[in-house]
Amino acid sequence: AKSERLRLDTGRRRHSVSRGDHGNPE
Repeated sequence: AKSERLRLDTGRRRHSVSRGDHGNPE
């Protein structure tokens, strides 16, 4: 279930981007 994890990661990154946790919107 790599796609599932990627989807969750993307959604989390979107919020993290605001904080600069990941720095990658995608």
